[in-house]
Amino acid sequence: MRAVLLYPKIKKTPRAKPKGDRGVPEQSFSGLVSWLQGRIDSDVMREDPADNKYLSAALEAKADFIISGDPHLKNLKVFEGIRILDPSAFLAL
Repeated sequence: MRAVLLYPKIKKTPRAKPKGDRGVPEQSFSGLVSWLQGRIDSDVMREDPADNKYLSAALEAKADFIISGDPHLKNLKVFEGIRILDPSAFLAL
């Protein structure tokens, strides 16, 4: 998650930052993070097999949504009842 938050397009998004903060405050996400065992393997994404890990994690976490700008994931629209939306569509919802 930390790597995603440091993507240039995400990093430039304005957000409140405590004085002296030099990075992503990982503690602020502690209540939002779930560690998964990795017991589910998905093999749906043939065009981009690296995306299968996100589908697997969403299934295992019993997620309602996958929020992604990845075109391969967005093209699925729904996976096993899990809606796949880009960030702006999710926020609009």
